[in-house]
Amino acid sequence: MSEERHYLLTGATGLLGFQILHSALHRGYRVRCTVRSPAQASTLRAKPSISTPNTSKLITFATVADMTLSDAYDTALDSITHVVHCACPLPNPTFDQDHELDLFIPSVFGTSNILEAATRSSTVRSLVFTNSISANLIYPPSPGQHITPYDRIPVPQPPFPSPELAYQAGKAAVLELTDKFAVERKPKFGIATVFPGYIFGRDHAATTVNELKRASNALLLMLLQGEELERPRLSGAVLLEDLAEVHLEAAEQGTREECSAAMVGHRCFGASVSVAQDEAFGIVEKEFSHAVKEGIFRNGRQECLGERWDSDKTEELLGVKLNGLDEMVRQVAGQYLELLHNGRGRT
Repeated sequence: MSEERHYLLTGATGLLGFQILHSALHRGYRVRCTVRSPAQASTLRAKPSISTPNTSKLITFATVADMTLSDAYDTALDSITHVVHCACPLPNPTFDQDHELDLFIPSVFGTSNILEAATRSSTVRSLVFTNSISANLIYPPSPGQHITPYDRIPVPQPPFPSPELAYQAGKAAVLELTDKFAVERKPKFGIATVFPGYIFGRDHAATTVNELKRASNALLLMLLQGEELERPRLSGAVLLEDLAEVHLEAAEQGTREECSAAMVGHRCFGASVSVAQDEAFGIVEKEFSHAVKEGIFRNGRQECLGERWDSDKTEELLGVKLNGLDEMVRQVAGQYLELLHNGRGRT
């Protein structure tokens, strides 16, 4: 069966994208990754965790230098059956970003262009988008507020005073666009959107501590190294490998002929469990007591807002049981210690 599947994956250089690549290859799926340049393809192909003889032969690459171009994905979709689109620019406080140009527009046009390219394809059967829990809530949520993947908010409009608002606006706009596309265009392929919270877990692309400290994992490690973070965070979080499985199962079960009548259209899957990140230090005290005694891990502080994410249908429909904070902390802290003790703590 796996020989019949040919995946297109966007965003493979990111934390989530690489995990989806890793998981798909270990399922035996062929995967074509979009990259912005041949150099990115070389970097990905050299990663030890996917460079085995059995997995490296399953990877190909397609260069998409600018996903805002209307025909950006036409060539990349040739012979593709399943698409997972998780490429999206993220807010980065270290760069001077034009909030609308660098965050909002690529998010919206990238999604629109891949939807239109899929309608021109004769082979695409299923398309899965990565969104965010920020797309369907008004910040800050009320403590205990129940939030589902089918909740919607008004799309914030430019100008955007902060990169975080531009990012949220892009995600909300993409959600609105996809809802409308599914209803009005009734495509021949299935469409699903996945809503993750903070993503924590073993990073199979990381070979150094600095590489491990990318994306959400950096936030968890800051907390485990004694930082007191003043701004309250959303409570939603998900284990990285669980999130990759949700994407792949959504793609596998999302072809039009395999969907039940209730599932046809735009299917939405929550992929978050509500956690209290302040409990992370208690977990490392139990699991890595030696590292606590050595001062490697220290007790930080992070307030969470206490909203409640509904992922029950995700577990029921896709068969992916979402792990809690214990496993997230075990994986991130454990990998940190492995890299530190292997002498890979600096570069």
